[in-house]
Amino acid sequence: MQKTTRKVILISTIFVFVVITPWILLRAQGIRFDFNQKKFVKTGGIFIDVLNPKVEIYLDGKFKKRTHFLSNSIFIKNLLPKDHKIEVKKIGYFPWQKTLKVEEGKVTEIKNILLFKENLNFDLLGKDIKDFLISQDGKEMLVKRMKENQWEFLIVNLLTNEIHKVFSFQDLEKDIKVKLIQWQENQKQILYQEITEPQNFIIVDYNLFPQIQIIHFSLKGNIKKIAFNPLREYEILFLRENNLFRKNIKSENKENLLLSNIVWFEIQNESLFSLDSSGFITRINLLNQKKEVINKVPLSFSQSAEFEIKILKDTLFLKIDKTLFLLSSKGVFEKIFEGVEGFKISPTLQELVIWGNKEIWLFKDNLVFLNRFSQSPESLFWLTPYHLIFNIGKEIKITETDLRDYLNIITLKKFKNPKINFSDSLKKLYVLSEENLFVSEKLIP
Repeated sequence: MQKTTRKVILISTIFVFVVITPWILLRAQGIRFDFNQKKFVKTGGIFIDVLNPKVEIYLDGKFKKRTHFLSNSIFIKNLLPKDHKIEVKKIGYFPWQKTLKVEEGKVTEIKNILLFKENLNFDLLGKDIKDFLISQDGKEMLVKRMKENQWEFLIVNLLTNEIHKVFSFQDLEKDIKVKLIQWQENQKQILYQEITEPQNFIIVDYNLFPQIQIIHFSLKGNIKKIAFNPLREYEILFLRENNLFRKNIKSENKENLLLSNIVWFEIQNESLFSLDSSGFITRINLLNQKKEVINKVPLSFSQSAEFEIKILKDTLFLKIDKTLFLLSSKGVFEKIFEGVEGFKISPTLQELVIWGNKEIWLFKDNLVFLNRFSQSPESLFWLTPYHLIFNIGKEIKITETDLRDYLNIITLKKFKNPKINFSDSLKKLYVLSEENLFVSEKLIP
């Protein structure tokens, strides 16, 4: 090899080394040259976590990676600080996408992405169904079936789909129509009230199924509200003429007066909340009978008002008719929303969803607007701590709650006049439409 040739090769090698080495070192330190800004910038990254297995992830329109059964997440590094479009796809599923900003030296996280089947399968569970309830643990269902004007109530084991009749018109001596008041799932008892004779009540006890015990009892006067005591078997609490009583309907005839001057009460776990006519709410511990007045400023309400109470962490929410109040640290109920159709606490007990006025809002530390629709949702449930399922008219929809960029919302299915309920333990959707009860396949992997 000639000396001149060797010299050229040596100089070229040195030149390449001098040029390439700094680029490699900068790249290794997460620094790239941004031709748009005409300067060196520190890169960022995107971490993506998908609940579905085996999905395809695209970045800025280009295929990036396919996840596998061992890991549903991906980390993309060395990205220029700017907006990047992320897409998650899977054949037979609704796609997901967002455009999110990557900042210098930071990682943008996208977690809990969930794809849903485009053609979700629904099986027929029963016909001639008038109504249904799902237990809090999501493993049982109480169904009212009516055929040729003959009614019966059934318990459905949702794990096995076994159906057992617990109460029907045949269990009564005469033709009596009843309405369901309360299903006490943990005690396996159901409370009914006669429609034509509202002072008459019936408890159906199926603790020793297939043996069913039916208990009839009557209460004098106009009973404004009645409920089981969840901590004492066969004990009921009832409100009559602004007096709150308790009574064990199996062991005693005596009615024991608990509180006077009461217009409403509600039981939450081990606590009983009562509202007196002066506008003060008292919380009573049903275990030790300890009492505490929770508001320092009285509430204003009409005599016909309806109430509902929920507790999120240490914050108490009270719904009076269609107005939602929050109990402040000063003991004052502050109005936070008007036109409420309903509100529910998330599975993690960290967030509240509120719907009404054709809108959905979230509350964690403050009130945040989620979306507006053509009409208010009729039924709404937390699908996961990050997704909601609800129906608007005949359409069943699912929305995420991640407000970055735009919301991914899908129309899952359409039914005529649907009533929906979701079993959190089985991850299945139940839909009542035109007296037919349907159950979906699992919505969540």
